[in-house]
Amino acid sequence: MKLLIYTSFLFSFLLVSCSTYNDQELSNFDKEIKEFISKNDLKYEKSISGLYYNIIKEGEGDYIQITDSVSFTYEGKLLSGEIFDKQRKPITFQVKDLIQGWKEIIMKSKPGAELELIVPPHLGYGSHDLDDIPPNSILLFKMNILSIL
Repeated sequence: MKLLIYTSFLFSFLLVSCSTYNDQELSNFDKEIKEFISKNDLKYEKSISGLYYNIIKEGEGDYIQITDSVSFTYEGKLLSGEIFDKQRKPITFQVKDLIQGWKEIIMKSKPGAELELIVPPHLGYGSHDLDDIPPNSILLFKMNILSIL
């Protein structure tokens, strides 16, 4: 059921633009992420967009493209550690239909990749209020990219 809710939201999310954040809000999200990383002694790289990521396993083959469909599993958590979704069975989406943070990391990946990412709100669900995800949430994901279809 959650998958259906998130799938529907992902598609509607593409039709409605995310809230625009000012520089102070973006800075506050970044500060919160840096504090979380430091407190938990984690190692992440930061992209120019503000996405934090750790490529645990590179994968093999060609890099995934925006026009590809990918099969993957994932677990999503809030910074508090609360799991809001976990997909153990592979799901398939076109890369272009994913939230911005997922698009970005998936296009840095190859099939077989294992990834961890911290998605600030402007690259995730923004100010939208979902059942298990409060507005403006910073999200943690573990993803396994299984294949390009």
